[in-house]
Amino acid sequence: LDNYKSLPIQKKMRFQVYKLLWESNLTPCHITRVLGKNAYISMEKASTTRGRRQQTHTVGEPIDNAGYKLVAKYIRKRFSHLSDEEIDLMSIYFYNVTVAPASGEYALKSLLAPGAIARKPLMNRMGSFETKVSFIYGDSDWMDPKAGYTLYKSLNEHARGEFVVVADAGHFVFLENPMEFNSQLLFVLNHGLRQQTSSSETTTPVESRLVKSDA
Repeated sequence: LDNYKSLPIQKKMRFQVYKLLWESNLTPCHITRVLGKNAYISMEKASTTRGRRQQTHTVGEPIDNAGYKLVAKYIRKRFSHLSDEEIDLMSIYFYNVTVAPASGEYALKSLLAPGAIARKPLMNRMGSFETKVSFIYGDSDWMDPKAGYTLYKSLNEHARGEFVVVADAGHFVFLENPMEFNSQLLFVLNHGLRQQTSSSETTTPVESRLVKSDA
């Protein structure tokens, strides 16, 4: 943190605890596994899966599982536009993925420093790219679109694809605004397939929206 030295002592202590947990690979998935007692939730007849307990569930019925309740609370808040049935099904899906045996989550501390700051930023490694790269962000993405835009503009003309920002969406762009995401994805794919006839410095309407917000 750039302003770490100026933080109050309480915030410094909280950050140090958070840093210790992060470096110890204590992930949200691990906490969910403990709360959920490593039990899967199935929509079918109860059975044993990879040695783990599995409980049945009917859509709409409450689930007595602390780990699941933690995930469901997050899903309901994050995807409030979905129906109750969709939230129920997505919560079960996210929960089961979360309590599965740990794998890729242990790479997080190697890729990101505490605060989700890249240890080896792409900004420093993409200057020589020759293959076109396009970026799609949500306008409320936790990954700052402005940082992505800076990276996009730093690419040489051979590597610079498209940069789009999907309105009314966070990091899960394809779930939070699927219609605009699909539209923007098709735009990126179609534009990449045809010969470029305009200057690489041409600003698209989506770029204009981001640049305007930067001013």
